Amino acid sequence: MGDEPVRERLSWLLAHAGPGRVNSAEIADAFAAEFVAHVDVERIGKFLASWQGVDDSVIEEVTTSGFALTARVRLGDDLARVQLSVEPEPPHRITGLQLTTGPTRLEAVDAEPTTGPITDVINDVLGAVVAQMPAGGMAVGVLQGDEETVVALGDVAAGATFDVGSITKPCTGILLASLVTDGVVALDDPVAKFLPEGVSVPDNAGRPITLVDLVTHSSGLPGLPAGFDPSDPQNPYADFTIEKLYEGLASTELEFSIGSRTQYSNFGFGLLGDALSRATNESYERLVEERIFAPLGMTSTHAGSIPSGTPDLATPYAQSGDLTPWWDVGAILGAGGIRSTVTDLLRFARANIDPASTPIDDALELAQRPRIVDSERMQIGFGWVLLERLDGSTIVWHNGGTYGFRAFLGFHRPSHTAIATLVNCGGTDPDVASLSVLSAAIHAAINR
Repeated sequence: MGDEPVRERLSWLLAHAGPGRVNSAEIADAFAAEFVAHVDVERIGKFLASWQGVDDSVIEEVTTSGFALTARVRLGDDLARVQLSVEPEPPHRITGLQLTTGPTRLEAVDAEPTTGPITDVINDVLGAVVAQMPAGGMAVGVLQGDEETVVALGDVAAGATFDVGSITKPCTGILLASLVTDGVVALDDPVAKFLPEGVSVPDNAGRPITLVDLVTHSSGLPGLPAGFDPSDPQNPYADFTIEKLYEGLASTELEFSIGSRTQYSNFGFGLLGDALSRATNESYERLVEERIFAPLGMTSTHAGSIPSGTPDLATPYAQSGDLTPWWDVGAILGAGGIRSTVTDLLRFARANIDPASTPIDDALELAQRPRIVDSERMQIGFGWVLLERLDGSTIVWHNGGTYGFRAFLGFHRPSHTAIATLVNCGGTDPDVASLSVLSAAIHAAINR
């Protein structure tokens, strides 16, 4: 079957996008129930109707990963990117949809950088993003050598605590690296070694899923287990217990041969976090606190529940501008359960830029080592994404998102520069603009 289901849904979308091309019944039939419950049919219809002048032919090669894809299409006079995901089981209803125009991340890195004082660049580039937001704001931190610039844009405090979503994954990757360097686990240990007796783990003709397969998104596991059915679409992981994760694992068929390619998987990173917890008889929350946050001085960063009395909690807003809850991430804590501030993320970036200045240098270095080629000029480390610049140097980055928050963290070791961007509106993508600001900081450092 391969990637046919998601390609077929893309064809359906392009055929039905634009004014007057789709009715409510067709939308309800094509989109997953949890997506409809969160967004609602009327809003989906208005969104598809807004695709003015869409060309029903894909004009650049579609990039697929199992049941998700990214495609470039013609939208009037613009090029647009469609990001689409579908259910792994028939009838493969749509579970995620995003349409964006403007440059890609790679194009943002390659573009001529904006020049001028970094505060002006932040206000111009990221301020333009905030101006389009229906609610909330953005806290931004830029590191340039020993100098830190922290700016609040819109309606949010610069020191606020945000949900950083999948920026958790590099932390889980560093946690694995720490346990490997200490000899507690090995990269090629089968994950089944650490799970309770009786838990069934899929394999490829006896080739087991290992810890390194999970940390590099190359295990063959889907993004989420088949049959994932949240009771609260606005807080979708709240009732996703470890028992449900194990049940999903037992009923899951791998989507490709282990280690042969990558597919982004919250399922896999949730499993990895659980396995590392069981390997050490410590909770995931305690492990990342003791092995990462405390050694790096990240006193405002926590995994799991938010400590009582935490000041300046950012208020999460959905794409519509309506209030939406903080997520409880249940069994995928290792995939997306960390909350932090811009200042702490800059500390984290500084440590990764100069691991030798920290007490966990071996783990930080190991986690950044490229393991798998994901696409042109893009490689995967232990949770990190490594993007090659035209000059051959590397930007190391990750992003994150929930329904109420978006986050981006990226750094460039040769110039000792980094950016952390935290947004309290789930429909706002800060990645491209953040990379543009980072490129400006790199340019300034190189030409200083």
